[in-house]
Amino acid sequence: MKRFLLSGFLLFSVLVSYGQGEWEKLPHVFSSYLTAFHTYDNQLFIGGNFTQIDGQRSMHSAVYSGGNITRHQNSQQGGGGFDSFTEYNGRLIGGGSATVGSFSISAAMVLEWDGTSWGNSSLRLNHNVRQVITFRDTLFAAMPGESTSFAYAGYYAGSGWHQAGGELDAMPFYITYNDNLYAYGDFTESGDASVKYFAKWENEGWVQAGSGEYRPVAPVVFQGKLYAFALESTDFGARVHKLIEWNGSDWEVASDQKLVVSWNNIRAVTADEDNIYVVGDLAMAGDKAVKNAARFDGNEWHPMGEALDDVLINALHIYDGYLYAGSALDFDTREAYLFRFPLNALDEEPDDNGDGSADNGSSDDNGGSDNGTADENGGDDDGSNDDDNTTSVGLEEQTKPAFFYDYQNRSLVFEKAQGYVWIYKSDGRMVWDGMVSSNQLVGLHTFSDGLYIVKYQNGSLVDTKKVIVY
Repeated sequence: MKRFLLSGFLLFSVLVSYGQGEWEKLPHVFSSYLTAFHTYDNQLFIGGNFTQIDGQRSMHSAVYSGGNITRHQNSQQGGGGFDSFTEYNGRLIGGGSATVGSFSISAAMVLEWDGTSWGNSSLRLNHNVRQVITFRDTLFAAMPGESTSFAYAGYYAGSGWHQAGGELDAMPFYITYNDNLYAYGDFTESGDASVKYFAKWENEGWVQAGSGEYRPVAPVVFQGKLYAFALESTDFGARVHKLIEWNGSDWEVASDQKLVVSWNNIRAVTADEDNIYVVGDLAMAGDKAVKNAARFDGNEWHPMGEALDDVLINALHIYDGYLYAGSALDFDTREAYLFRFPLNALDEEPDDNGDGSADNGSSDDNGGSDNGTADENGGDDDGSNDDDNTTSVGLEEQTKPAFFYDYQNRSLVFEKAQGYVWIYKSDGRMVWDGMVSSNQLVGLHTFSDGLYIVKYQNGSLVDTKKVIVY
């Protein structure tokens, strides 16, 4: 039997609008997924598992510059793809599971770019590498297991690879901040010491950073501060994350506006001086419905277009005035794609009302759009009431909820006067809409499991709730 819950922590008004600007899908088809970007020599390097672009050989990497793709066609290169790029001693370094020369296809490599192709070097490793990063004069690598040189976390300082500190019990990822190197992940130990979720590299070892209360996800430096996301709850497939900030000694909550993710979690994050940019299986950001991409300006969340709906993104990077996004493999087409978003579009007046006009800074108390009107699609477009769809409600009525859930009948009950209702999936797709009358029931017996947004509107009265069917 399906149950329909009004989840208390998810009751708030929702603005269904998808912000300024739109993603552009570039006219190039990759044979497999993209996982890494890096700006080097004023060009955008692209890494991934692909071996072809537009039907032509390109072994795991390519360069995008001036609107053109340059394919890397090294005939000796094999193995898997690149998962990460960094610069070490002025050279571009790629880490992943790519190989060159006569080495076994299963032998993972940390490769060096010589200006025309990827080559072998003394940095070679014999295990998959998930991340490479440079800290001071040292190259660090993270791998999901053990190699002949180290387990999970290692470093190279000019004379071979070495174990980085006491062995962690899970693979870390790295970020540098304020001239410090931090590791984050699922680990709880380093050697015999307790080191939980977040650690600092100090005196050639890992030491606990913070209390270990939060497990930071996707950390990013924004406006001189270190931010990350922390999982708050998981209810019926919906993962609610809060934004946290590192205060130098521990993590603290940075905003009461939550990020709601459906299934595939937060997949990539980056930032510039104006915004934190996040992609993933995103459904809600603050009080706004989003379609897999959102930005945080330091005060509130905003949606970023609609074109990434049903697209999973693995990597983000800012280059030449655009935010670039590399996709996972589309299982229907067996292809992957490169997208970009024009950041200058964000300089325009925001339109978080969803009515095609700039926000005038005013709002109504019920969480509706500024003009308080609805059209048949659920948006506010012409600033006028549709008399066929709405009737007026007295002010005293606006203090009451417009609808509630009748558990026995598994239905929504609308107690207000006649109004219009829209029901959206968590990804923003509308699955039902229609007029309702006072005391009308709307059954949800046929709805599939998942997160839904229910919006009722009658003139200036708007009642919107997030609900879960399971």
